[in-house]
Amino acid sequence: MRRHRRRPGRRHHPHRLPGSLPGRPDTELIVLIGEIGGDAEERAAAYIRDHVTKPVVGYIAGFTAPEGKTMGHAGAIVSGSSGTAAAKQEALEAVGVGVGNTPTETARLVLDRLGVEA
Repeated sequence: MRRHRRRPGRRHHPHRLPGSLPGRPDTELIVLIGEIGGDAEERAAAYIRDHVTKPVVGYIAGFTAPEGKTMGHAGAIVSGSSGTAAAKQEALEAVGVGVGNTPTETARLVLDRLGVEA
């Protein structure tokens, strides 16, 4: 079997989660970290809906990014409502993924989903 190395600009494939995380008995929760631009998080939401039974928490970097401005690299361009942090959050929350607006809020969601008091 030919193995592909991850290279900048290549599409993310949610069905190739590291180490088959959804099926591993020692995986208690999955944290998905995304960014503005593109549709990888929306595709991940569809995959989660159809294949993942473990709790998932997400964080999308870019909630404060100005619309239409390139942030970081060419793949992070937001046009209209497509690729915005809010659109990605909506898609993920629609399938039961808790999405934090900040890294701290995301960590609190992890603790909450695991039943751990902060």
